[in-house]
Amino acid sequence: MCATIRKLRCQKCGHEWLPRKFGRPQWCPQCNSPDWDEPRKRPPIAEQRANARQRRIEEAKRLLADTPLQIAPAVIVPATVQVPFLDNPPAGPWKEAINQAETMGLTDEMAKTLSFKPGDLMVSVHGESMEAAGIPDGSQLLMRPLNGKKPPWGAVVLVQAVTPEGQYLSTIKHWYTTPAGGPDLRDGRNMPFYLPTGVEQVTPVAVMVGLIAQRSFSYREEL
Repeated sequence: MCATIRKLRCQKCGHEWLPRKFGRPQWCPQCNSPDWDEPRKRPPIAEQRANARQRRIEEAKRLLADTPLQIAPAVIVPATVQVPFLDNPPAGPWKEAINQAETMGLTDEMAKTLSFKPGDLMVSVHGESMEAAGIPDGSQLLMRPLNGKKPPWGAVVLVQAVTPEGQYLSTIKHWYTTPAGGPDLRDGRNMPFYLPTGVEQVTPVAVMVGLIAQRSFSYREEL
């Protein structure tokens, strides 16, 4: 069997060469230095990566052990936008109710996320009829007054109806129209919503543009 001849490496200049004879001192042919050793064989790539990963883990553990945990103080962002807020539907004209309503504070970022515009109002949702449409009970809707405009087909609209006795009824439903042009209100499951018998005056008051529900914010297309 033939013996395997390994290269020698100079410790001074790093030059590698094959030894001429075994058992005799060798000097670097590049710098004539007598200090040399045999180069170590590199481990496989997978082993090198595993070793590097282990070193990073150990370094991270050491840093965590040496560095005390620091928690940044909570930053309270003041509310800069005040929006009229109606928790219960008014038993009268909407314009008067909005003028007398309380206000809800929104931060600039929240107002931007909800596509807020001056004149919008916030309305609470009571009931589960619109939950299938992503509007759960207890959520708040940012509504944009229509001011006599026709709401978009299928939009979530705040509707007010007046009975012959003069009683005001309010509800939030999807807005559609019948072939005759009358209102066709639908709930979150797209089931028809029938107003009480005798109701003649049905007015779309505002359309939804944003939703606040369980710490999540969403928005709808602007008008």
